[in-house]
Parts: sequence; structure tokens; C-alpha cells
Amino acid sequence: VRLILPQGWTRLSDKDKQKIMKRCGAFWSLARYRAGPQAVEAGKALTAEGRLVIHRTRIKAISHDGAYFHLIASSGASFKAQAVINATGIGEHPLCDGLIQKGLAIADCLGLAVKVNEHCQILDAQGQPWQDFYMIGPPTMADRGDVVGAFSTARQIASIL
Repeated sequence: VRLILPQGWTRLSDKDKQKIMKRCGAFWSLARYRAGPQAVEAGKALTAEGRLVIHRTRIKAISHDGAYFHLIASSGASFKAQAVINATGIGEHPLCDGLIQKGLAIADCLGLAVKVNEHCQILDAQGQPWQDFYMIGPPTMADRGDVVGAFSTARQIASIL
């Protein structure tokens, strides 16, 4: 199933995606997510160039003022950004839940995270893509299909760039 299903996942209806996950969901996430040495080196290079900033923290609140995203971390630190990429794993997502409750996003068809388009842009409450607000990695599986490891995540990043 892992070899065949990703090819047609985005063409399935939300109802069909829900049926498949109900029947196969327990087996779906058995693969582990790891970054190979090339991805690690590329990340280090982007960080050294100042093109990539990684904050290892949980975001507990997010807002948008029309120009910038304002994020508040669980540590109390606050960040202002023109673009935000959420690359968390599958599990409980208080941030996604908050975005949905505030009307900044809509839930995906599986109820795992927020709905994204083909470029991993988070869709707002009207179904329109945010220009600089993205979700990558396993939480996008409802809309983008099976995301297995660094290679799939790298493809998602390429769709953003």
C-alpha cells in the first residue's frame, strides 16, 4: 500500500481518505523519520548563511497583524516572522487546534492537523492559502499523502521554494 497509495492520494475524496485511514491507520506510521547526512549538511549551510533559523520550542500562541506573524513560545520567548513553517510530527496539535478555533485555518479531513494545498500552504477559514504560512511533514498526510522521512519532507520544502 505504501508504494501504490501515494501516487493517487491527492485524487481521493476526503471520505475515501477517511475510510483508508480507518482501515490502515494503525499500520500507516510505522516508518521512522530521519535526516540523512546530506540533509543535515544542507541545514547547517543554510543556518550559517543566515537563511534558516530553527527554534526548538513549542509555540503556544500565534497571531497575524496583516504583515507579520507573531508567535509566543512555551518558554515565554516571542518571535516575529514573515513566514512560518510548522514541521511537527503526528500527534496532538494544540497550535493547530488554536488556529482552527481562531478561524485562521480549517481542519484537514482526518482531523489530524490543518488543511494545506499542493504547496503546503495552510488554508484559512475561507479555504484560501496563506501566502507565508506553511505546514510540512507528517501532519500534512491528510492532504499531501504519505510523508516518509527526510526525502518526502525535502520534496515538500521544494514545493514551497
